[in-house]
Amino acid sequence: MSKPYRLGRHTVTCHQTGFEMYDDEVIRQWDGLVVGRKYADYQHPQELRRSRPERSPPPPLNPEPPDTFVQFANLLLDEENNDFLMDEFNAPIYVEA
Repeated sequence: MSKPYRLGRHTVTCHQTGFEMYDDEVIRQWDGLVVGRKYADYQHPQELRRSRPERSPPPPLNPEPPDTFVQFANLLLDEENNDFLMDEFNAPIYVEA
C-alpha cells in the first residue's frame, strides 16, 4: 500500500524492514543501507578506533658469528691398554682423517 502524497517528499523503502517511508524519516546507515530512524543500527565507537602500528625491533647489537664447522678426526688408540692416548692435559689426542 502506498503512502499518501506529501508535497516535496519522496517515498523510500527501508532496507531493513521493507516498509515505505518518507525521505525525511530515513537515514543512511554506516554500512550504506537506507533505514528508518527508529530502526537504525549505529556504528559502535570502538569500531572507529585505530590501533597504533607495531614498531619493528631494533637490529641486534652483536650479530651472531658465522657458523664454523670442524672436520671429523680419529682418536689415537693405545693398543696395549685398549684406551685412548692422552696428552699432558688428560685430553684425547686426535689425528686428522
